[in-house]
Amino acid sequence: CMHACMHAYTSLGPCMMSVPLVLINQERSQPFFSSVHTLLAEKQREREIAQTEKLYWENQFAHIQTSASRRTLQLGQIKMATSNLYRLLQRSSSASATPPVKQLEKIQHYIQDLQDITADHAQPSSP
Repeated sequence: CMHACMHAYTSLGPCMMSVPLVLINQERSQPFFSSVHTLLAEKQREREIAQTEKLYWENQFAHIQTSASRRTLQLGQIKMATSNLYRLLQRSSSASATPPVKQLEKIQHYIQDLQDITADHAQPSSP
């Protein structure tokens, strides 16, 4: 017990004989623990910020994927509609051999012809 008591008290001098060594060590370690606690809190805040950013970018990526899927579907529908219109104009099934731009040009000419015919019939006949 005496040996344990000797370790519990400092040997800094006769006036410090009654101050326990444990209290002195706590006073010395207090700034260390305070700085460790501050660092830990800072790292937790950084982690929370990183998680928030991660969620934001995951949402952005999901939005981009959804948008890309929707546009790809629309492009496919436009190509199918173009091919169907072209087949109707050609009265054959060779539409897949013709590039889509050429198909659209043919459709555009056909629509323009129809508009011209309609415009001619809509004008009153002059006697």
